[in-house]
Amino acid sequence: MREATIRDIDRVVELWAEHVDFHGDLDPRFKRGEGSETGFRDHLLRNLGKAEFLILVAEAEDEIVGFLHGELLQHPPCFAKRTHGFISDLAVSPHYQRAGFGTALLEEGMAWFSERGVSTVEGKVLMSNPKAMGFWRRAGFDPFMQTFRASTIRGE
Repeated sequence: MREATIRDIDRVVELWAEHVDFHGDLDPRFKRGEGSETGFRDHLLRNLGKAEFLILVAEAEDEIVGFLHGELLQHPPCFAKRTHGFISDLAVSPHYQRAGFGTALLEEGMAWFSERGVSTVEGKVLMSNPKAMGFWRRAGFDPFMQTFRASTIRGE
């Protein structure tokens, strides 16, 4: 496990696209839009190296096989604890899943948040992904809020 460098970004974007496509197969609302890879690449490049931004990569056999994308976020000033961690993506190549890479990435990410004084870390999990739900629960994460979604346009 290590922090990503600019040389890693193309592979991270590939893994991200596979990750999003997997979720798009589970729920069509997660289908990638045109230019999504370029947009994600630009996002990573724009934020790489910033103090509040984290991209970790996991390597096996000289190849990046997983990544974690996280950042420090702020709740509104009405909350006692404003800064919290957010993990937006944690993905491991299918061939390397269930080999400890996801757990190692998560542990390294949690240590990064802890070093910054963050006591809570949040993430989102697609309800129709029981494998991911189990992973996060085994890691000590508990669901605490339900997201509801409605479309104003029929069929979307």
